[in-house]
Amino acid sequence: MSSVIGQMTIAPGTQFTGQVRGGERIEINGEADGSVVSKSLVIGEGGSFKGSIKVDSAEIHGKLRGDVTVRHLLTISATGDVEGEIQYGQLAIASGANLVADLRNVPPELFGDFELEVTRGGSVVITPEDLNAVDADDSASALKFTAANLLHGHIAHTKAPEEPLAQFTQADINAGDIVFVHSGAETNIAGFDVVVADEAGATAGPLRPVLVRVQV
Repeated sequence: MSSVIGQMTIAPGTQFTGQVRGGERIEINGEADGSVVSKSLVIGEGGSFKGSIKVDSAEIHGKLRGDVTVRHLLTISATGDVEGEIQYGQLAIASGANLVADLRNVPPELFGDFELEVTRGGSVVITPEDLNAVDADDSASALKFTAANLLHGHIAHTKAPEEPLAQFTQADINAGDIVFVHSGAETNIAGFDVVVADEAGATAGPLRPVLVRVQV
């Protein structure tokens, strides 16, 4: 069975098998297996779930087995019993909890339009609208970009525009301190690739191309 709901409670003594998607809050006090996509999940002391979960936050007081992604805070209480593949943003584990899992930090997500416009031979500030990395458990200063495959230009700090910069942070972008400096080549297109990593080294996927349109 597949359900799209706002809130759902599986009562003690109840068994549920299927998919639940788009929920604001799912509370499991009975037995359930399948998949859950929701904003928040609570598994009560007498509850159990087996399957896949993708939620923003989760509180586990009962039993959980499966493939779990919690973008923000995963809380496992003293009665919690968790086994499986776990990706999390933040993790809080009470004394007495059972956790047998392959734990991985949720990597940062990268947003933006990935396009710049620069005058030939000039420079342009890279803004959060162009590149914006977000991570649940890392500050902007801990999210580090690495630039590669630069075409007809380089990246630099506003205070030293002539010195190419290989790495910079989201905090640098937020402060307006990072620019792309065009080489002056007579082409209409320039660009570079970037990858962003959090403090634990988790990356937001492969290199992402940034297109720079050159205006005369």
